[in-house]
Amino acid sequence: MRLKRQTWIENGKFHDRNDKHYIDYKSAKLNFRKQLELAYETYISEINRKIEKYVDCDQRYVWSVIKSGRKRVSHCQQLNISGFQLIYSDEIRDGWVTHFQSVFSFDSNLINPVNEKAVENTINDLLEAVRANTNENIEEFSFDELYKLCDDLPCNKSPGLDGICYEHLKYGGKLLERHLCSLFNLVLETCYTPTSWKDSCIIPLFKGGNKSKSDPNSYWGISLLCSISKLFEKALYTRLPSLHHNFPHQSQVAYQKTLSIKKEDVV
Repeated sequence: MRLKRQTWIENGKFHDRNDKHYIDYKSAKLNFRKQLELAYETYISEINRKIEKYVDCDQRYVWSVIKSGRKRVSHCQQLNISGFQLIYSDEIRDGWVTHFQSVFSFDSNLINPVNEKAVENTINDLLEAVRANTNENIEEFSFDELYKLCDDLPCNKSPGLDGICYEHLKYGGKLLERHLCSLFNLVLETCYTPTSWKDSCIIPLFKGGNKSKSDPNSYWGISLLCSISKLFEKALYTRLPSLHHNFPHQSQVAYQKTLSIKKEDVV
């Protein structure tokens, strides 16, 4: 790729799609990126193979590999709240609390009665669908099912308040997965979920670009839920087929491609 680029520069560095040297350079660059991605995937596959090999006999090695592969997170060094510059960690923490409390506070002026009624009807329909499913006996979770779900969990995802990552569930071994299977079946039997599964922590995620890192409006608020509860939801979702239809609802615009939220549409 470097040789092709040098040849392109020596021949005038024309950004012309009809120029042979430019075409050769762009083609070599594309091929280089493909080879780089392939090499990275091969490296990750080799790491995962080693983890699978040692997971049941050398836990220390497994977790050292997983920890070394986790992404490093850059934290906000200062925050500007209402004209006050916060630089100490305790002040920044309290500043974020104040900011997100104001963001998630209820504003009755933004209510759209039509949308509110539509959402209420949709929620009632979903509740009826859930009740119809729960009237029948839901099949218990099997170990093989939990094993497959854990194996398919993605890596490098942030944990919830309990600090349990997907890697803990994915590489925790068969004994952990058997305990998870027993726990999930107990939840089905008792119709009770641990209260800690409903807790989440909100972290600020920088939007990027040229935005100011000290401005709280330059961040998204991301709620991190318990990894075990999310695994349970993945397993339970397959047992509630009636919820799979017409989802997401047409009024659901968040996280949907080509859709956005307008102020007048807020319920």
